[in-house]
Amino acid sequence: MEKQGKKQKGAAIYLALVIMTILLGMVLGLSAILIGQIKTVAGIGDSVTAFYAAETGIEESLFNDGDESYSASGILNLGSGGQANYNVQGTSPGGDADCPNTGDVNFCIKSIGIYQKTKRAIMIAR
Repeated sequence: MEKQGKKQKGAAIYLALVIMTILLGMVLGLSAILIGQIKTVAGIGDSVTAFYAAETGIEESLFNDGDESYSASGILNLGSGGQANYNVQGTSPGGDADCPNTGDVNFCIKSIGIYQKTKRAIMIAR
């Protein structure tokens, strides 16, 4: 009878080890997903700031009556010591894959806002 008791004790340890391994795998998988989501959420603020920088470039080109030869770059001071950059480039219709070549479009202006490692772009057709 003693041999059967020892076998059952060994089976319990093996079963506990298998369950712990499965739980560890699940926890590591969930943590990998959560870390990716945390990085995405942390970058949302940078995305908004980069978008505002691109919008500033578009507003500058509209204020200066930019055309297809318009090109500019600038810095958007954020007040908290940081800054975002923007680059604006005008293109003629059909000159850029994004600028449609239709009768009602004279030219397009594309502005790219950059903040830290995030880039956002806006294009308008005039």
